[in-house]
Amino acid sequence: MREMVLPWWTKKKEERRTIQVKQDDSAVYSISSALVKLLRQGLVPDFVHDRGEIQLCSPREPGNAVVGIYLYDIEENRENQISGMIGAGDSLYYPPAVLRLHFMVTAYFQGDLRYRSEEEQRILGRVLQIFHDNPILESDGKGRIFQGQSRQMALEYENINMEEKNRIWSYLGTPGQLSLYYSVYPVILESLIRQPVTKVEEVLVQTRQEGGRR
Repeated sequence: MREMVLPWWTKKKEERRTIQVKQDDSAVYSISSALVKLLRQGLVPDFVHDRGEIQLCSPREPGNAVVGIYLYDIEENRENQISGMIGAGDSLYYPPAVLRLHFMVTAYFQGDLRYRSEEEQRILGRVLQIFHDNPILESDGKGRIFQGQSRQMALEYENINMEEKNRIWSYLGTPGQLSLYYSVYPVILESLIRQPVTKVEEVLVQTRQEGGRR
């Protein structure tokens, strides 16, 4: 099993802000919600008027979103999987899955089309600043298995080439537009499979004395 290595700056917690992620059975959704919350804090009201205009949505159906976050791929990293059963309380749990989540952030200008390009660039430029200044997500340590153990995840900008971007938009079946691409890793998805552990209450030890007596 290869050791999971985070970027160097994740170790300097005092120099970078960390975004807390609620740790529950819906780890994937928790990450998405944390990103939405972060952008709402940084974009409203100067760049986006209403918090509800920053939301999780597909580029095919953005609705009234001005900024949309879309989870377009989930990758399981088998090379860095955690092996062996994990003890938690009176139970043993199967090892968790280690995931990398891939997101795209797109601006959808709702005003006069003459200013669309200008406004979308302003918004995406601020998103770049927000994510650059907050490159660490941290679990709240309230998980079922890893209770009390917060874990850090890196929010990384992805340099995707045009060919790959075209494949993504082709898969979505909608015309491509300027977007930002990020990944979050490592996301730990805890197992639901558990085995109870029977505690040993008393151990009886017998010794044999010389002459055959006990």
